[in-house]
Amino acid sequence: MSRLTRHHRLPKSKGGRSNGSNIVMLPADIHQLWHKMFSNLKPCDIQVKICEVLFGFSEQDMHDVRVENFLDMVSSITESHERSLFH
Repeated sequence: MSRLTRHHRLPKSKGGRSNGSNIVMLPADIHQLWHKMFSNLKPCDIQVKICEVLFGFSEQDMHDVRVENFLDMVSSITESHERSLFH
Protein backbone atom coordinates (compact mmCIF):
# COMPACT_ATOMS: atom_id res chain seq x y z
CA MET A 1 0.00 0.00 0.00
CA SER A 2 1.26 3.50 -0.75
CA ARG A 3 2.07 6.06 1.92
CA LEU A 4 -0.70 8.26 3.30
CA THR A 5 -1.00 11.85 2.13
CA ARG A 6 -3.05 14.83 3.27
CA HIS A 7 -6.02 15.69 1.06
CA HIS A 8 -7.99 18.93 1.43
CA ARG A 9 -11.75 18.33 1.27
CA LEU A 10 -12.24 21.91 0.08
CA PRO A 11 -9.17 22.70 -2.06
CA LYS A 12 -6.83 25.38 -0.74
CA SER A 13 -7.29 27.12 -4.10
CA LYS A 14 -11.02 27.39 -3.32
CA GLY A 15 -10.51 28.76 0.20
CA GLY A 16 -10.03 25.49 2.07
CA ARG A 17 -7.90 25.56 5.21
CA SER A 18 -5.29 23.10 6.40
CA ASN A 19 -7.08 22.18 9.62
CA GLY A 20 -8.42 18.86 10.90
CA SER A 21 -11.97 19.27 9.63
CA ASN A 22 -10.78 19.97 6.08
CA ILE A 23 -8.09 17.27 5.92
CA VAL A 24 -8.47 13.56 5.23
CA MET A 25 -5.59 11.10 4.92
CA LEU A 26 -5.60 9.08 1.69
CA PRO A 27 -3.13 6.65 0.14
CA ALA A 28 -0.91 8.59 -2.28
CA ASP A 29 -2.10 6.63 -5.31
CA ILE A 30 -5.77 7.27 -4.52
CA HIS A 31 -5.02 10.93 -3.80
CA GLN A 32 -3.25 11.27 -7.15
CA LEU A 33 -6.13 9.57 -8.97
CA TRP A 34 -8.64 11.82 -7.18
CA HIS A 35 -6.91 14.93 -8.55
CA LYS A 36 -6.60 13.44 -12.03
CA MET A 37 -10.35 12.83 -12.03
CA PHE A 38 -11.55 15.98 -10.27
CA SER A 39 -8.68 18.49 -10.43
CA ASN A 40 -9.49 21.14 -7.81
CA LEU A 41 -13.27 21.08 -8.05
CA LYS A 42 -15.25 22.03 -4.97
CA PRO A 43 -16.96 19.15 -3.13
CA CYS A 44 -20.41 20.12 -4.38
CA ASP A 45 -19.18 20.03 -8.00
CA ILE A 46 -17.52 16.64 -7.43
CA GLN A 47 -20.75 15.36 -5.93
CA VAL A 48 -22.62 16.27 -9.11
CA LYS A 49 -19.95 14.68 -11.32
CA ILE A 50 -19.80 11.41 -9.31
CA CYS A 51 -23.55 11.04 -9.21
CA GLU A 52 -24.17 11.86 -12.85
CA VAL A 53 -21.27 9.93 -14.38
CA LEU A 54 -20.78 6.93 -12.10
CA PHE A 55 -24.31 6.35 -10.87
CA GLY A 56 -26.47 7.94 -13.58
CA PHE A 57 -28.34 10.00 -10.98
CA SER A 58 -30.32 13.08 -11.85
CA GLU A 59 -29.98 16.25 -9.78
CA GLN A 60 -33.12 15.23 -7.89
CA ASP A 61 -31.58 11.85 -7.02
CA MET A 62 -28.48 13.57 -5.63
CA HIS A 63 -30.27 15.30 -2.78
CA ASP A 64 -28.84 13.06 -0.02
CA VAL A 65 -25.47 12.07 -1.50
CA ARG A 66 -22.42 13.82 -0.01
CA VAL A 67 -18.81 13.74 -1.20
CA GLU A 68 -17.61 14.19 2.37
CA ASN A 69 -19.17 10.84 3.28
CA PHE A 70 -17.33 9.22 0.37
CA LEU A 71 -14.00 10.65 1.53
CA ASP A 72 -14.66 9.53 5.10
CA MET A 73 -15.42 6.04 3.81
CA VAL A 74 -12.13 5.86 1.85
CA SER A 75 -10.20 7.18 4.84
CA SER A 76 -11.83 4.68 7.20
CA ILE A 77 -11.11 1.76 4.86
CA THR A 78 -7.49 2.90 4.61
CA GLU A 79 -7.10 3.20 8.37
CA SER A 80 -8.65 -0.22 8.90
CA HIS A 81 -6.34 -1.75 6.30
CA GLU A 82 -3.29 -0.08 7.88
CA ARG A 83 -4.25 -1.43 11.33
CA SER A 84 -4.64 -4.96 9.97
CA LEU A 85 -1.19 -4.82 8.40
CA PHE A 86 0.51 -3.98 11.69
CA HIS A 87 -1.48 -6.17 14.11
